[in-house]
Amino acid sequence: MRDNRLVGIVLVLVIFILLCIYFFIRTDSESEFKSENAVSVKATGMQGNISSPATPQVNYEAPERDATKAMVMHMLEYAMDDGGLSHESEIQQLKLQIEALPKPAKGNKKAARGLNADGLLSSKNYDFNNAVKMFEQAHEMDKSDIEIISNLGFSYVKQGNLDLAQQTIINALSMSPSRASVWADLGVAYGLKGDVNNAVACFSNTYRFSKDRLKTHQLMNKLNETEDVATLKQARDKAIVWAENAYPLLINWGEPKVVEQVAAKNIAEAESAKQTEAEVKVKVKNAEPKSNEQSETARSILDIQRKVVGSWIRPATRTQNLKCTIKVKLMSDGTVISAEVISSSGDEIFDRSAENAVVKASPLPIPDDSELFANEFSSFQFVFNPK
Repeated sequence: MRDNRLVGIVLVLVIFILLCIYFFIRTDSESEFKSENAVSVKATGMQGNISSPATPQVNYEAPERDATKAMVMHMLEYAMDDGGLSHESEIQQLKLQIEALPKPAKGNKKAARGLNADGLLSSKNYDFNNAVKMFEQAHEMDKSDIEIISNLGFSYVKQGNLDLAQQTIINALSMSPSRASVWADLGVAYGLKGDVNNAVACFSNTYRFSKDRLKTHQLMNKLNETEDVATLKQARDKAIVWAENAYPLLINWGEPKVVEQVAAKNIAEAESAKQTEAEVKVKVKNAEPKSNEQSETARSILDIQRKVVGSWIRPATRTQNLKCTIKVKLMSDGTVISAEVISSSGDEIFDRSAENAVVKASPLPIPDDSELFANEFSSFQFVFNPK
């Protein structure tokens, strides 16, 4: 009996020891699991159990996207300072940096464009709720398509979902920062929210990146003729006044005589500078000028003058009565190789703005005659005088 009791005690002790070992191992294992999970949370920002192979993974956007959106906002901040005239180089540099960053991966373009077409049809019929649904589905299918996300942002504006519109449009600009129409949509979103300053900055970027500033100017004026939202109308009015100061030819661009007079005066000064500095000479045979060649040269210079002045952004500094002589080198297709001020206006900021205008106007209009181009336009100079 005594032996049986002793055996029972021993068995109890053995079971107790085994249980202790079991709980010790389990506790240590759970502690290790939690430690590994904590590392996962720190690395990914996700909480909860580590995903098993069967658990769907969250498809986060690349970190570059957030950085790109921040650059877009910096472009907007620069534009809030007098339309960005004193920060032109910074805005253009940010644009180039954004364009160099990776874009979202391409999706099912064909299917996405089909839904996009349905969305456009709904927009045409003023059914913006359905348009939003179509564009949202299209965007999910192909997040790389700038047309789709731009249409989605615009539809959010028309739907009245201004916060989501703002986020979507900024996302679109992070893919294509020089898309003038998207800057205009962002300006409308800010204007409808009552943020006049940001709206004006957006509209200034609309002008800045527009490929046809005259058409943009006409549209801005036309929209404001019937605009009934006070803050949006105020923002457009301010942007219109700013643009007419920044791009002087917008005021009278529709009057051909004014443009011709300005260009003719610049051509005369350019020809005078050529004769004085002997950089570019008019080709002469037997002391008789070739009238056709001279006419073609004059027309080409007139076209170049128009395009360069149309691309010029007036700096914030005083520019009245300033002019400078620029030496330009071109490729055979009119692409600008270099633009260098060789006779300064005395204002370095004005000189840089003139050089930038030439580069931005590239490719320049050149004569069809390849011999005339080689003789007169592969390397030439002209007086930049945007009166």
